[in-house]
Amino acid sequence: MITRLKWRTASISFVIVALVVTVLSALLLRLNINQLEASRDTVFLNIFQTLLSKIRFDTSINDRWLAEVEIENNCIIDISENEKPLFFSGAYIPKTNRTVLIDQAKAIAQQDFGLVYTGVFYQSLQPAEAEFDLKGEEDELYRAYVRMVQISERNLALLIVIVDSSLLQRQILDIKTIFFLSVSFTLLFLFIISVILAHLSVIPVKKSFLQQRDFIASASHELRSPLAVMKAGVGVTRLSGNTDKLIPTIEGEIERMSHLVDDLLLLAQSDESRRSIHKSTVDMEILLLEAIEMMTPLAEKSCRKIGVTLPDFHLPVIQADRFMLIQVMEILINNAFDHSQSNEDIEIRADVKKDQLCISVIDHGIGIIKSEQKRVFERFHRVDKSRTDRSHSGLGLSIAQEYVLAHRGNIYIIDTAGGGTTVTFEIPLTKRRLRDSVD
Repeated sequence: MITRLKWRTASISFVIVALVVTVLSALLLRLNINQLEASRDTVFLNIFQTLLSKIRFDTSINDRWLAEVEIENNCIIDISENEKPLFFSGAYIPKTNRTVLIDQAKAIAQQDFGLVYTGVFYQSLQPAEAEFDLKGEEDELYRAYVRMVQISERNLALLIVIVDSSLLQRQILDIKTIFFLSVSFTLLFLFIISVILAHLSVIPVKKSFLQQRDFIASASHELRSPLAVMKAGVGVTRLSGNTDKLIPTIEGEIERMSHLVDDLLLLAQSDESRRSIHKSTVDMEILLLEAIEMMTPLAEKSCRKIGVTLPDFHLPVIQADRFMLIQVMEILINNAFDHSQSNEDIEIRADVKKDQLCISVIDHGIGIIKSEQKRVFERFHRVDKSRTDRSHSGLGLSIAQEYVLAHRGNIYIIDTAGGGTTVTFEIPLTKRRLRDSVD
């Protein structure tokens, strides 16, 4: 499912971007071709204007000048006056015979554009000019310009300029090839980027999916265990008829299930942002002493002590959810007891660093390997994969993390010097609270 999602995301993003790139590239290509054609038309419009000026105002046209114009612009120039062609053999040699091209241009101008060259008199109502494409004997392309010019009352000239478009076509072909290669490489690059970005985008989704799957499997396991115990107990009772041993077992499993369901509800409320924070004025020194007092019976039961180290100044009074912070302390102290020997004491340190209130719970137990130090905050995650310890559901540190995050804080684990684990949570302080604590 995740793989299909990745490829679907990559395909959709690639298609959208590819369409935009292709359309923009096509528009840019069309613009470049139009500029080339416009440049060609401008050049030969200038040639036409120069020829018209010479026909009208000069008594003669220099053959040498005509030859230079033809060679320089890859074109054929033909001038007829009163149906008599100007004696000029031409300088530019096209692939198709120039006489064939000139005759073809005259025929098309007459048949398709109605431009009829009748000799002496020019009828003002008939078309005076035409512009069109020609194709040579080898399928080469030309652009033809035909115009009738009234030189005087009884003199009419026919001006034909045929431009060899082969160079222009080669330029257009080169531009199309460059654009095609550029767009192809761009699309390939975009496809690779789309796949990479899609892969990166589904990593959190995949991680969340795997966590959800593990969460469901773990929750099912934790809920199935007490049910299995109670079911087995009921079966034994039916056989023996003795309920004295069954009732305490069922009560213990029911209490365990109740705690597990409560923890799950707390996490569900946190996920849906429905858990409201009931802030009040909290003196952190008093809160720490209350948490230690609550956990002292458990410490005495295992012959341990809970020590506390406070800074030289009074810890700040903050606005926080008292219940949440007590729960966090209870979870961290209880977790420290579980991962240390019965004769090893627990230490609590409090301090203010920069703008953070820092509370650390330190044990000197077996410690947690670095690869597991971040994962222990995942729901139902246990360092002991065998799940033989049924006294805890594996939700404690997840709940502690949610409570700390609800206060915009941070919680993390480091190794204790000499062995063991130090769990620290930080609560941000306002500048005013920080100044009051230092004073």
